[in-house]
Amino acid sequence: MAAQPVAFGSYNFPSVNKAKLECNRIRDKYIPNGRVLGSDDDAFFRALVEEHRHRDEKIGKGIEYFQVAPTKSLRARSGNFGVWIKQVGVEELVDFGYGGVIEGIPDAGGSRQEMNRVDRALRGAIRPATDRFLAEQKASGAPLLSCLSGAVLDSSGSIDVVHDSPRWGQLVRDFTALSGGLSQIETDRLDRSLGEVLVDEKVQESWTSFHEEHAVLGLATPEENAARPRLA
Repeated sequence: MAAQPVAFGSYNFPSVNKAKLECNRIRDKYIPNGRVLGSDDDAFFRALVEEHRHRDEKIGKGIEYFQVAPTKSLRARSGNFGVWIKQVGVEELVDFGYGGVIEGIPDAGGSRQEMNRVDRALRGAIRPATDRFLAEQKASGAPLLSCLSGAVLDSSGSIDVVHDSPRWGQLVRDFTALSGGLSQIETDRLDRSLGEVLVDEKVQESWTSFHEEHAVLGLATPEENAARPRLA
């Protein structure tokens, strides 16, 4: 698939992956639970949040600052961090989910957002399976190897579970085709989150069975995973 340029505010990137990597670069400049203090970094995220499909909900009465914090409310694995929003007059941090925002920019309001809606719900539904896979790999005592580079992974650092073959996008396309298309998979958006959950228990059972039968999982660093080209 040809790279899709991403543009927001005064920022331009040649692809979705390049835009995500810039977000990650800024995030990684700050210690966990640290505020995003750089004026340029703050301006970058303020421009990006303007593109959020739930902009008003994320901004609230105004943004005081951005903060790096664990992504636990998005059901992410322990040790993963994201950028959060501190709203004026609200004590609880609000998740940003910049990856989903970036993915929606090239095709705002179009089929890509519809795919992302279902993608997030399907990904959340198999989170227990991917978490179990990671735990089993760590407990095995064998060296943890990246399926993307072959490098030995640091078991104490952040590790992503990736779909080696078939790729994640292919699994999603195959399952949605069997289900009659994206419009046939009903989801419900989680409160204060970019995520979705599957509404129909039968669809969830069908998906988890499909995933168990067809998915081949592997491990990689978050950086390797983010840089991995997306399927057409």
